[in-house]
Amino acid sequence: MKIGLILILVLTVLFLAVPIGAKSDTGNKSVDQFIQDLKNADPNVRGSAAADLVYLNDTIAVEPLIQALKDENATVRVMAENALDRLNATIESKGVSR
Repeated sequence: MKIGLILILVLTVLFLAVPIGAKSDTGNKSVDQFIQDLKNADPNVRGSAAADLVYLNDTIAVEPLIQALKDENATVRVMAENALDRLNATIESKGVSR
């Protein structure tokens, strides 16, 4: 149990250390493909999808990320929460009202 919590903490710190607006190597995947990946059986794929959705900077990802907050895997939930926080910060920095 302790190792799992440490892993979540490390992933969170690494994820937050990347500046907002930084680019990720998302390849040629579209927002829709990453949203589909949030439903993948592999929690590593789901967590990566949540993290990568931030870099595509598309608000269409907000609702699927909110759903990912209910994921059975704690790491996926943390990645989704961090992604939502960063998307919100990006939206606010552009002065877009919701």
